[in-house]
Amino acid sequence: KVSAIELQPDKNIDTYTNLLSRKQKLGETLSNTESEITQQIQAIDRRLEKYIVRKDLSLERLRWISVLSIIFITLILTNHLVSSFTKPFKRLIAHINLLAAGQLNIQTDITGKDELGQLGRLLNSMSRQLDRAFDELKIERDTLATTVEQLKRTQLDLQQTETRYNRLFETSADAILILNGEKIMQCNRAALQLFNVDTIDAFKKLQLSDL
Repeated sequence: KVSAIELQPDKNIDTYTNLLSRKQKLGETLSNTESEITQQIQAIDRRLEKYIVRKDLSLERLRWISVLSIIFITLILTNHLVSSFTKPFKRLIAHINLLAAGQLNIQTDITGKDELGQLGRLLNSMSRQLDRAFDELKIERDTLATTVEQLKRTQLDLQQTETRYNRLFETSADAILILNGEKIMQCNRAALQLFNVDTIDAFKKLQLSDL
């Protein structure tokens, strides 16, 4: 359509006006979409922060539970029992430290029927839930980042198209007016010369009856 206008600008003024209107609507839509995507990205960032805070709180509680359990068992059980329980607790604490460091995909093999096994299963369940949650959020963030990149490319294309339209509009040998009802919204240099008006602002103040 742009090529047709360049070859025969005097026959395609309506097409140019329609394209200009569509460009303006696309620009508004693009601006609104970018604003919505920015809000979604900010919402995802807030959700990530909440997950991190919840993870830290859960790990802190588990540390206290582990420490208190070790103290309780040390005071009650014999030296032999203390020796047999020390290693699993150390492994659980090491597992908790790995979770705190961000390694959410690890699993402990302490899953017996006693209290230690229950604690180990709790840790494994929490690790799986946190790992899935972070994976889902990463996918959403990557998808939004791709959408933003596509919108940026679309915006660049629109800017390039606008430059071509403006060049065609300004360099046309025919006088061109863009109207909104009876109000003059824009004109090119040929129109200023034809009606002998100095500036575009002065031209916009005129009425069709003045012309």
